[in-house]
Amino acid sequence: MNNNTAFGCTVKTVLQRERRMKPGKVYEGTFRRDVEHDDFQWDEHYTFTEGQRQMVVSRRYPLVYQGWYVNVHRHDDGALYPSFKRVPIKEDTDVEDFIKIVGLELRNGLKGLVGKSTR
Repeated sequence: MNNNTAFGCTVKTVLQRERRMKPGKVYEGTFRRDVEHDDFQWDEHYTFTEGQRQMVVSRRYPLVYQGWYVNVHRHDDGALYPSFKRVPIKEDTDVEDFIKIVGLELRNGLKGLVGKSTR
């Protein structure tokens, strides 16, 4: 790491919320050297631009059931939406057994979430 001290320089700050930088506060962003002077490096100009704050990501539709083959999400309007996961179907996969397993899993995922289940 190389430490350098620039004397007699001008620093312009572009901040998101504050008008001036607060002492001791750590800011994340980009520090750029705008103008270079060869004669003793006086009156150099720098610009610091504070980066955008990261927003907290929330799940759009919460997961109310997670199964082996099926997930069930609840949308904002209260509706339930099942979605299928990627399934590695091979040549020796029995389609009838697969349909039964997925149907049972879907029934288990919706049981208790929708009225009374059949059976």
